[in-house]
Amino acid sequence: MKLVIDTQIAENYAAHNGFTGEHRWKFKGGNTYVVDNITPAQKARIEAEGTPTLDALINEDGGSYREYIISHRIVEDTAEEGEPWETPFRLSYIDGKWVVARTIYNKGEYGGYMRPEIATKTETYVMGPAGERLDYEASYVLVNGRTARDQQELQCELDMMEDA
Repeated sequence: MKLVIDTQIAENYAAHNGFTGEHRWKFKGGNTYVVDNITPAQKARIEAEGTPTLDALINEDGGSYREYIISHRIVEDTAEEGEPWETPFRLSYIDGKWVVARTIYNKGEYGGYMRPEIATKTETYVMGPAGERLDYEASYVLVNGRTARDQQELQCELDMMEDA
């Protein structure tokens, strides 16, 4: 079984030039978070108590941006996690911390927002309170098979591909 958490994101359009206390929220979609390998005991606890720890890590409410949980459900491992265009965040509890990993494929009907030389982008981070991303890392695999461990290496690789 797995836990699937859906969120809603809203952006305060009144805060585009700095937050003045005015609110004009526009809904901007949301994210999907997945915790694999839920045990029967964990399922029972989630059904009785909800997900207060993950709520505190995911829910974010600032002057210009909000993300909040709108639903969670426990489903079979084979169940759909979200819409085809979504790339869920995979959550794992490692050494007392919630760690997030997500690999975005830059192809297909719903892909393609990155430069075409990039095949995949993998993001990892440790969840901090209220949406904070600690130890964030992004790595890339290019269509030529080479890898870049960060944005600077990616730019060097892309420059080399342009020069070739």
